[in-house]
Amino acid sequence: MQDAILLGIGKIGIEAIPFLEREYRILFLADNDKMRWGTVFQNYTIECPDKIKDCTCKVIITSTRYGAEMAEQLENMGIARDRIYFCHKCITGNVLNFEVCPSEEPLIQYDLFHAEECTTDRRKVLIFC
Repeated sequence: MQDAILLGIGKIGIEAIPFLEREYRILFLADNDKMRWGTVFQNYTIECPDKIKDCTCKVIITSTRYGAEMAEQLENMGIARDRIYFCHKCITGNVLNFEVCPSEEPLIQYDLFHAEECTTDRRKVLIFC
């Protein structure tokens, strides 16, 4: 079982914990909300993200809304990109699961409205509305 730290304890993070516990030994939870620091959630202490610098394991970002910003925050703290992962909720059939994906490879975002490409840290997704 691999060690991991979860960053972002919002709705997705809360849902993901039981699934991630199957594959990872979660050392602690980290969140940018100072009011949560030092509290305990599901037997895990919620710490300041700065504590991540003291560890060498994977950091799994569980926020979909602020994931890119959190990845940038980790990189600015000196966390190597190969340690940063994103957790995504996925439903196959009627079965809920969570997928952990590396953030290493640069991906392309295509803006249909402005018809220009730019490099981002996110997967390329086409949404039809």
